[in-house]
Amino acid sequence: MKNPHKVAAVIEGLSGSWESPLLAALDNGPLRSGELRRRMSARLDYRVFQDTATRLNDRGLISRIDYGTEGVSYELTADGRSVLSMLEGVETWIDGHPETAARVPRTSASSEESAGADNASPAQRHGGAGG
Repeated sequence: MKNPHKVAAVIEGLSGSWESPLLAALDNGPLRSGELRRRMSARLDYRVFQDTATRLNDRGLISRIDYGTEGVSYELTADGRSVLSMLEGVETWIDGHPETAARVPRTSASSEESAGADNASPAQRHGGAGG
């Protein structure tokens, strides 16, 4: 690896509890905000959803489409699709190395972000990171 610090910074930026489930939920195309939030978790706090969507939009991984009074929808950008593909590779590694993956500690940030929803992991709430 030529620059492990760059890799660590990107992983840190995607390590929140809801980034991966939001990207995975958009894998099959654009969704209105209410449907996207339901697909992520029926109990996901609206503010946590909005903060996550805003972060991913600001980072260029999703696009926010505003229909004015008709509402808002979101879709993956090309970079978002690329990141989702990388995350699916991580999921494949996790599936092949469950004992090792279980020993990797959760970050305090991802634990705090999940406070807006139930106690199940994002993968359990979403049905897996790959969808």
